[in-house]
Amino acid sequence: MDNIIGEIPKTNTKKTIVSLTEFKGNKLINIREYFKSGNDWLPTKKGVMITTTKASELVSIFEKVEDEVKKG
Repeated sequence: MDNIIGEIPKTNTKKTIVSLTEFKGNKLINIREYFKSGNDWLPTKKGVMITTTKASELVSIFEKVEDEVKKG
């Protein structure tokens, strides 16, 4: 089962979920859009999985994005 790290709401029926998961013995960071169906949140095909060994590279990229956003 996925370990949810955080959620970013988009609308009342859509959100992006960041989670840690395992697939075929590999630990992965899963960033995926989910949609609400009844009381359940279901994953879509929109998303990306990155190996946890690339986590520091991902953080570095997001820090650069944050810097660019602050610049305007």
